[in-house]
Amino acid sequence: MRKKNIYTFYQWKNKNKKKLKIKTIFKLYRKKQLFFQGLDVTIKFNKSILKRYLTIHKRGVQIVPIIFCTSDKKYYTIMVEQFRIGTGRPTLEFPSGSVEKNESYLKAAKRELYEELNIKKTKLIKLFSPISIQPVNTNLICQFFCFKLRMNLINLKKLNNLKTGIHDDQEFCKTRVIRLEKLNKMYMDSSIIGLKLIENKFNLNKKLY
Repeated sequence: MRKKNIYTFYQWKNKNKKKLKIKTIFKLYRKKQLFFQGLDVTIKFNKSILKRYLTIHKRGVQIVPIIFCTSDKKYYTIMVEQFRIGTGRPTLEFPSGSVEKNESYLKAAKRELYEELNIKKTKLIKLFSPISIQPVNTNLICQFFCFKLRMNLINLKKLNNLKTGIHDDQEFCKTRVIRLEKLNKMYMDSSIIGLKLIENKFNLNKKLY
């Protein structure tokens, strides 16, 4: 896969200051820090005036675990189950989170890995360049990582049903060990993107270790 540079909202904003009118609709704070905001944007484009709304996010990270089970010679992954207000029910997603101010993608990924999977020390592999998520009305850019483990079925089962997350922030998670091939049937954005990225990065029919 060829690497591509991401053209961010802020680059576009700085380049088109004279063509843009931006009005802040709302700002959302957590722990006295700006977490999320919504904008009304008006821009001149191809001799027309376009009016759109935009939600401003922090940068994000997602981590795709790749676990080779020595007992059955199959590949597995670990996802996080947590309640999502957008669906009104628990969903399965890869460990993910926001990149804080002055924090690198890698540092954020290691922090989220510990918070959501209780895994502290493992080598993270960057999966290509950052990806623009839902560019229709968001500025969210996400960097995907993966890590590889090798273990038997007994130890693999110990990673299932762990209660994780930062409970003080009302983040209640549960780990789910899943066969990697089942991601094709989940139809969630993170599972589809993550699976495609690791398929391009690795040939899973060959030995990874």
